[in-house]
Amino acid sequence: MKKYLFLALFIALFAPLSLTAQQAKSAHSSDHVSGEILFQLVDNQLIGRFEDVLDFRIFTGEKVFELEEIAPTLHIYSLRFDPSKTDENQLLTLLKRDPSVSGAQFNHFVELRGTPNDPLFKEQWNLPKVNAPAVWDVTTGGLTACDDTIVVAIIDAGFQDNLLDLRDNVWTNKGEIPNNGIDDDKNGYVDDYRGLNLFTKTDNHYSGLDAGDINHGTAAAGVIGASGNNNRLISGVNWKIKLLLFSGIRQARPGDDAMIRAYDYVIYQRRLYDSTGGKKGAFIPVTSMSAGFQGKKPSDQPMLCAVYDALAKLGILNFVAVTNSFEDIVTYGDMPAQCDKSSLISVTGTNEKDMKDDWGFSAKFVHLAAPAKNLELLSYDNKTIIDSGTSFATPLVAGAAALLWSMPELGLCQLSKTRPVEAMNLVRNAILNGVDKLPSLANKTVTGGRLNIMQSFNILRRSFGQPIGDFAILQMFPNPVVTKLNLRLQLPENTTPDVLITNVLGQIVYQKKYDPKDDLTPYLTINTENFASGLYVFTLRTLDFEVAKKFVVLRK
Repeated sequence: MKKYLFLALFIALFAPLSLTAQQAKSAHSSDHVSGEILFQLVDNQLIGRFEDVLDFRIFTGEKVFELEEIAPTLHIYSLRFDPSKTDENQLLTLLKRDPSVSGAQFNHFVELRGTPNDPLFKEQWNLPKVNAPAVWDVTTGGLTACDDTIVVAIIDAGFQDNLLDLRDNVWTNKGEIPNNGIDDDKNGYVDDYRGLNLFTKTDNHYSGLDAGDINHGTAAAGVIGASGNNNRLISGVNWKIKLLLFSGIRQARPGDDAMIRAYDYVIYQRRLYDSTGGKKGAFIPVTSMSAGFQGKKPSDQPMLCAVYDALAKLGILNFVAVTNSFEDIVTYGDMPAQCDKSSLISVTGTNEKDMKDDWGFSAKFVHLAAPAKNLELLSYDNKTIIDSGTSFATPLVAGAAALLWSMPELGLCQLSKTRPVEAMNLVRNAILNGVDKLPSLANKTVTGGRLNIMQSFNILRRSFGQPIGDFAILQMFPNPVVTKLNLRLQLPENTTPDVLITNVLGQIVYQKKYDPKDDLTPYLTINTENFASGLYVFTLRTLDFEVAKKFVVLRK
């Protein structure tokens, strides 16, 4: 990577080079990498303008600052320095004030979402609990209806990617020739054929890592995509899927920069896929990360939060684990769960009895729960272990989202090619609205519920007109409408729901009790000649059920 130096820091940073012993001591911290700050340039600012303008070797005979580009598509850089000679807090303040910089932060150490030593429990009770087998009757994952290969990016500590139950589902970079020592696809990484070790910059995900790190990532990957129906070990929620592996987030210079590098790689591959019509890159609609920063808040890590905005623009939905500590994360802080971004879903855990166990919660930032206690998980050397934690609840929800992408109807995959943000939001809403409401999660999560994949699957398919469940608005046309709105509805027998139309102010402009037996055609037709131009909401309602859909009235 190119190294650069900042002109804007010249006068302000030269003075702090001679620090008192107390100042030098304050430069070191146990929660972030000493002597390193991450910052992001504003969109129209070119880093090259500052190249070689400032070089303290002129004055000191040694190089004091080193700048490295860590996320090219996001314009994020790492500024490294000797913390015994430069006060990092002063430097952070100066960077935040620089008009060329949109945000700056320390590079915090990452913590895995822990794996406590729980009693053995040798059944995959978590999959029936979230109703996965019912979805398998329709699809077991892997491809969209448009034949896009679905790829889930997993950011973790380490993997043993050659396990019998994983190896066939690991994504491979077709633009790279393995082990030739060349960056064939010119993406900045050499031999990143089976993903990327963020520490070694290779695709070796287990060399030099301890068993705990390897087990952690391997278990998370297995939850999403251990090969199913192959008479080996366990089944992932997707039997066929591709897993883009990112390891090494706890090694050497760990923290924000490793996560940002991984997400930047995801953005690069998805953009490449979209721009080449699927000939290059990877169709990545989902990411999963079972790690985070306890005690941190968005003001501490603006660079990390900003990444989720960039991912959202591509329609990539991201799942993160909350802390395993039993605490309200609003009070104590937990990142990146508190980034509060449309592309981000944070996950806590429940046990087999649907009780929220000793894991983080928040009615504002923690969206839903999934099984997390005493799970049968893939482990090192073709074995399984029983383990617990939000680390394994999160990939289950991420895997569920990937499974939804394999719905048999064309609507979702076609929408992703023209309006990817809308497609992402449909999957997000299906995941959140499909939960089973649980008393133990009331006021503890945004939804108050635990994942139910079949319910989410039906909600998503109903969005594209499939006659699933008892109530549905199957068709609405034309939309926009001028004089007559036609609707095809699905209702249980002997049901007479209320039909309402409201305007953008919530005012009721049309209301009637609807009895299907009164209509001679399969369609309900509503005269809209007296409606003003604008946006309206059609609602079908009973005491126990409500479904709504928007439409537009046009007036010449």
